[in-house]
Amino acid sequence: MEVEVEMDGQLYVGEVHESDGVVTVMTDGGYMEMTSIGGSSIESIARTLLLRMVRAGKARPKAA
Repeated sequence: MEVEVEMDGQLYVGEVHESDGVVTVMTDGGYMEMTSIGGSSIESIARTLLLRMVRAGKARPKAA
């Protein structure tokens, strides 16, 4: 599954995987973040992780 976030008019996409209660989001830049599933949905958690990577410069905007 993929998740998208928009920041400063640019679209960012991350690849999402869930296994054994852990959500992992990977960017095309080769970065990844993971966290355990709490009370939120997988999609909500994935968007939060991707947004964190965008803010840290670990994701590139999707090419038009």
